[in-house]
This record gives sequence, C-alpha cells and structure tokens, in this order.
Amino acid sequence: MITYGDDVGLKVAYYQLYTMPQDIAGARWLRSYIRSSDVLCAGDASRLHVLLSYGERPTSTILLSQCDFRGSYVYFGVMNTRFEIGAENGNAYDISSYLSIMSARNRLYFIGGTMIYGPT
Repeated sequence: MITYGDDVGLKVAYYQLYTMPQDIAGARWLRSYIRSSDVLCAGDASRLHVLLSYGERPTSTILLSQCDFRGSYVYFGVMNTRFEIGAENGNAYDISSYLSIMSARNRLYFIGGTMIYGPT
C-alpha cells in the first residue's frame, strides 16, 4: 500500500532504528515456540535486528523475496503490516502481495501489528 507522496525512506529508517514493543514480543514468542532449525522468513530490518537480538534466531533467516511460503514460518513486523512496506538491502518495496498470500494461511501469532504465520 505504498502511495505516491509517502516518505517511505523515512518510515524504513524509523523502524530500523526503533524497535516496536510488539516486534520484541513476537521475536520472544518465536524463541519460545519455534525451533531454531525451522525455516523462518522475514524482512531485512526484522531479520537483522529484532529476530537476532530478541528472538535469538540465526542470521540465516531467509528474506521475504526469497521465501518458500508453503514450507516456512513467516514473520511480519509492525512496519510490514501497518504500511505494507518491506525493505531489503536499503531498498523499500510493496509487500501487499505477500500479505495477501498469507491471509489464507495458518496465522499463529498476532499482537498489535506483528504477525507470525506457520507452514501449511
């Protein structure tokens, strides 16, 4: 849902610098309930910060753009769900198609914008 005139770069920078409490809670939930050997997909900001720091997930978490959604757990942070923005390698992109794919899937966790889906 990126619309013309939105300062997407500012939103991405904000969510890369500030970790939302909901994202921390989601990462901790993952640490408690999902094995570290399970395949997990997430965007760059989540993968490199919140999931590593708070979820103690390995850095091998797969980027959303390379994810096999059928066989993976998928983590969407607040930035992803609130603005439908993903960011990889400093580039923002629209993830509304990923969110629509996931809508019919097995949602395991939801709190204030952070969502985790399981494999089907």
